[in-house]
Amino acid sequence: MIYLIADSGSSKTDWAILSQNQLQEQFQSIGINPYFWTAEQIIEEIWANVAPHVSEQEVAKIFFYGAGCSTDEKKQILNFALHKVFPNAQIVVEHDLLAAARALCGRNAGIACILGTGSNACVFDGFQITAQPINLGFWLGDEGSGGYIGKKLLKAFLHQEMPADLYQKLKQTYLIDVADILENAYQKPFPNRYFASFAPFALQNAKHPFIENLLYKGFEEFLIKYVGKLPQVEQLPIHFVGSIAVVFEHLLQECLQKRGWKLGRILKSPMEGLINYHFSNGYHSP
Repeated sequence: MIYLIADSGSSKTDWAILSQNQLQEQFQSIGINPYFWTAEQIIEEIWANVAPHVSEQEVAKIFFYGAGCSTDEKKQILNFALHKVFPNAQIVVEHDLLAAARALCGRNAGIACILGTGSNACVFDGFQITAQPINLGFWLGDEGSGGYIGKKLLKAFLHQEMPADLYQKLKQTYLIDVADILENAYQKPFPNRYFASFAPFALQNAKHPFIENLLYKGFEEFLIKYVGKLPQVEQLPIHFVGSIAVVFEHLLQECLQKRGWKLGRILKSPMEGLINYHFSNGYHSP
């Protein structure tokens, strides 16, 4: 029997094909978020970029962990789409926050945080998520994420509130203007991806005082709005997954240390941890 594990953020989806406790293949497709995709679009994407990797008749179970899959309504969109392509498979759709928790904590208690294109956090008791703050998504939340960093950069650019050297460098690097930014923000699909695409500029210029301050404030906001509201924050290790957490680990550590909080693991992607989790705990996990 073949099992599929998918971890989908807003930018990309990591897939793993498992059979008899062996990893057969890993590959990537575009990020699938039911807040931005219709069921028909998801079906088309899966037929085009997932089905060619595996016979749809052989897949016994699919674990799909996805951004935007926090409500039954959104989970049902994924369930419907996956069932259309893999009619014989049992399908389990969970939020990407549970993927982060299982990958980072295994069967141990801890606080799991996501800092990638978006951001989120929760308390995990080794079996389930027991506490999490409200998540307001890209436009109203996602503090500390790649999307947030991009929004802050471009707002400072548009208002000419960044130093002249950075202003010129950003303008020349991305060849952007007001009309282009507003079109991507309000007319084109996936504004979160567009704004997150400017996060590499922050990494390239991370030692610039303006960028360093922007990043520091973003991580402080994340810790205040998300992590600081969680129970046992002073006792449990605080783990992170996501590209932003990896590349700015030193700033995160500084923000945690000043509060006396314990930094745990930092992973770029949950997939390796998810594979190990399902190898260790079988494929019957809900």
